[in-house]
Amino acid sequence: MFYDHNKTTIGNLITELTHDATVQKLLAYSLGRVLLNEAKAIHGVLDLDVLPEYEHIRDWLLATVKNGEKWLESVDAHGRPKKLMKFGSIDAIVREADKAMMKFAQKSRQVRIADGDEQVAHELSDGWYVVRLLTPTALDRESGEMQHCIGQGGYDDKLNDPAYAYYSLRDPFGKAHATMEVSVPKGVPLQMQGKQNDEPIPEYFDRMLEFMKTVGIVPVQLTPESRWVFDEDHKRHDIENLPDGVTLVGSVSVMLKKMSFPKRVAVRGDLKITASDIACMPEELHVGGEYRVGNSQLRTTPRFLKVGGDIGISASRCEVAETVDAGGKLFVAKSHVSRLPCGLVAKNRVLLDQCDELTNLENLTSLDHLFLTRMPPNIRLPDGLQLGSLEIVETEFSTYPSNVTVKRDVDLYKTGLEKLPDGLVVHGCLDVSGNPLGELPEGLRVGDHLTFSKTQVSRLPEDFAVGGSIIASDTPLTSLGKLREVNGRLEISRTQIEELPDGLHVRMDLDAVESRLKTIGSGVRVGKTLYITKTDVTELPADIVVEEGLDASYSSLRSLPDGFETQGEIRLEGSDLRALPEGFHAWGNLNISHTPITEFPAGVVIDGDLKCTGTRLRKLAEDTVVNGDVEHPLGNSIFLRPMERMMLNMARNARKQVSP
Repeated sequence: MFYDHNKTTIGNLITELTHDATVQKLLAYSLGRVLLNEAKAIHGVLDLDVLPEYEHIRDWLLATVKNGEKWLESVDAHGRPKKLMKFGSIDAIVREADKAMMKFAQKSRQVRIADGDEQVAHELSDGWYVVRLLTPTALDRESGEMQHCIGQGGYDDKLNDPAYAYYSLRDPFGKAHATMEVSVPKGVPLQMQGKQNDEPIPEYFDRMLEFMKTVGIVPVQLTPESRWVFDEDHKRHDIENLPDGVTLVGSVSVMLKKMSFPKRVAVRGDLKITASDIACMPEELHVGGEYRVGNSQLRTTPRFLKVGGDIGISASRCEVAETVDAGGKLFVAKSHVSRLPCGLVAKNRVLLDQCDELTNLENLTSLDHLFLTRMPPNIRLPDGLQLGSLEIVETEFSTYPSNVTVKRDVDLYKTGLEKLPDGLVVHGCLDVSGNPLGELPEGLRVGDHLTFSKTQVSRLPEDFAVGGSIIASDTPLTSLGKLREVNGRLEISRTQIEELPDGLHVRMDLDAVESRLKTIGSGVRVGKTLYITKTDVTELPADIVVEEGLDASYSSLRSLPDGFETQGEIRLEGSDLRALPEGFHAWGNLNISHTPITEFPAGVVIDGDLKCTGTRLRKLAEDTVVNGDVEHPLGNSIFLRPMERMMLNMARNARKQVSP
């Protein structure tokens, strides 16, 4: 599970770094492979930000592709450049990128600037000024002087894109000291680099801030590890020494810090605290976006926390806040949190995962959704709690929580649930899978789907109603009792049921795979597909209706009723089918491989493909029509007129080629 999550996370990171498909592959072979291996070594879950070293690697690979470097042609058996496959760490990749950058810088120092390569964007005090870089030559010259990756061709294509602009800070002698990439639509800097990709010194930062304020570029923290953050007046602040009452623009990251906040702080964007030890949190904290705390210790608790988006606490030792005003959900996982804040309301969702100290939920009165997974066994829900939906997974709840009101779905999976109350009404879905539950109560009413897979339920109650699907797989259920109407899917796979009752109507799929099913009653209707794979059903009733497909593969089915039709695929491979009925019409594909069929009757029409390998079938009837492909060892020779069949195939393929 972690491996798939980490692959997805790395894929998202690479997509965020570049949209160039070739460079994405190269990043996957190098950066992605190393990150995945590092996560596997520690059995960890990745939560990745775009770090400067990742951008540096990207810039190197962009330039490599742009310049057609020869080493790209030296690949292994899987087509992967050997140079990229040798790296065992991020540092090793960065060192290789540094080497390439320095080689290019040495070549670029002698590049001469011509008229039109640069344009003065703003004149600062003391003779300093800012120029806009307009041409690849200007980027190469900047890269050579600053010894970073803006040259080498990696950014050339963006010069013609009005969404990007590139600026250089110059002293009175024309020497470059800082380079900035700006997102024009957002009005924020994407990067600001000093020499050799280091962060500019404070003096250069402040000069660029003067320029940014004049032209309306909003300063933001440049990297998660940067110490510099900015207020609404374009003033620079050290994240470890913020003034009381400050309002910071953009998103702010506190990473690997040991520090204290002032009493009042506001952040316009997201606030993320990672791997830090915070001696003092703000008494009043406002976050316009999301608020995240990971692998950190917060030694004091905010008195009031207002967050426009979600709140996430993971692998941390802290309390959330005394009171919150949250625009989104609250997620707490694997953390030493002992109580939940006041202020959570009906619009909020709360998700709690493996918080061993959190047993007190008394501050909760109303939520949209409450999700508990692997929580301590002594956790209890407060009386009168109003919920939109409730989901409890692998957390001990042996009795149904009747002290709360749930408006929609109730999901109690692997909770040790032993009994449901008589007359229980659930307005949405009810899922009680994976429990030692022995019976369903009389008077049960479920507005949508009912799922009780992997329970000990052996019979259905006399009086119950379900508005949607019924999922009862992997149970000792022996009979459907009085059930005659299912408004969704009916799943009875791997149950003890031997008979489907007369008049049963299932509006969607009926899945009886690997059950004890032997007999299907008359008048049965299935709105979609009937699955009777690996059952002992020998025949279908003459009046059965199956709307969208039949899967009777590896079953005991010996025949199909005369006039049987279904709009979907028919799979009969491995069954005991002896013959098809005369005039049989398959509206989709037909698979009769590995069956005892030896011949086709008259009038068979198959609109899709015919698969009949592993049979004793040697010839089709003279009037057999197969509008799709035929999969048989004899190929078209199975037809009485194979040349005519071949011509029909050629005409059909020609129509496919010219169709839009």
